[in-house]
Amino acid sequence: MSSTSRTIASFIAVPAWLALSFPLMFLAYFASAFIPRLLGNFLFFWPQYLFSFRYVVAPVAGGFEPLFSPAIAPVACAFYWLAVSLGYGMLARNWPALRSLLVGFAAVVAATAILHAGFAAFGYGVQLDGP
Repeated sequence: MSSTSRTIASFIAVPAWLALSFPLMFLAYFASAFIPRLLGNFLFFWPQYLFSFRYVVAPVAGGFEPLFSPAIAPVACAFYWLAVSLGYGMLARNWPALRSLLVGFAAVVAATAILHAGFAAFGYGVQLDGP
């Protein structure tokens, strides 16, 4: 495998896993009668944990205080995942393509866990929205 294809695979691994998270929400919604409830909840809410910077809130008296304004939230989300994608791509650029793609999933999970642990350290969490 050429060096170019390994590099391309390393830089598209994280965005590919992020893009694959959207169909999971629909899968959970339409297949809810056929899959365990816990798995369905995970599949449905996973994209919200990845992308819902708008709903990162801290409880205050009488409601919630958002961390990001509605205009800044998508920019912060895009910047975060762009930084993760570029960092992962630089780290994995010499790995075989299959390894880059498979470890990319672990990188997305780890980046999400680290992000939400950081939010929680400051008293913030995601206010989930679902059926």
